Amino acid sequence: MIRMLENTGIDGRLLLGAGVVMPGPFTLTGLANTASVLPHWQDIDAEQLFSSALSMPVLVENDANAAAVGEHVSGGTASLSNYAFIYFGSGVGLGIVHQGRLFRGGSGNAGELGHILVPLPRGLDQSLAGITSHMAPLESIASRSALLQHLKDAGVDVSTDQQLEALAVERNPELQQWLDEASAALSHAVHVVENLFDPDTVVLGGALPDSLLAALVKGISLAEHSTAQRKNRLMPRVMRGHSGDLSAARGGAALVINGLFTPQTLS
Repeated sequence: MIRMLENTGIDGRLLLGAGVVMPGPFTLTGLANTASVLPHWQDIDAEQLFSSALSMPVLVENDANAAAVGEHVSGGTASLSNYAFIYFGSGVGLGIVHQGRLFRGGSGNAGELGHILVPLPRGLDQSLAGITSHMAPLESIASRSALLQHLKDAGVDVSTDQQLEALAVERNPELQQWLDEASAALSHAVHVVENLFDPDTVVLGGALPDSLLAALVKGISLAEHSTAQRKNRLMPRVMRGHSGDLSAARGGAALVINGLFTPQTLS
């Protein structure tokens, strides 16, 4: 931490604390062995571990929840009290803001959207983990890791956003296929989110290039039979986030400030 402060030139006396962002779930659940869950962390008190290591107060938050706060800080949802943020990390998570506060659930693990089952795209490899009959976990289709695996299986080896952007510019057919399959899966997920939580909007953001997020938003088919299909809408039903791939990091920092100065808002 001292080295990091020296590199940035920030006076350590100005630090209020640290926000640490991690994928959930934070406790041992039936999701413990799934690919997007950090192995061996479910039995560790992360706040105590990082507080001791950094010698300062630490707030540990689910990455999707932090990203939802980061979107509010960036201005994308600054005027909204109710919205949902679909976060693309290694998996797919969901941050839910209800009446200006994060909805965490009974054990802090609300929003594990990537593990809900969605209809299986035609032709998808049915040997993938978690696939049952004609359904599959959302993150096995629509996550960043699923995208990279899809491209790798097709002989297209990429790892950076710049490479993904280049594929999008040239309209690479394998990337287009993934966008079609992911958009179909996300259409189902958005329908579920809309009818369960009645958000003012559903935001897509996180560790995908803006061009891919825009393509996913455009490709999502919005159901007519949804509580979100109403005449008095002020926001689009689905929109691309404005906070970029650092949305979770910004949100983690903002939660530290919120906890000290504005605990009634997004906390």
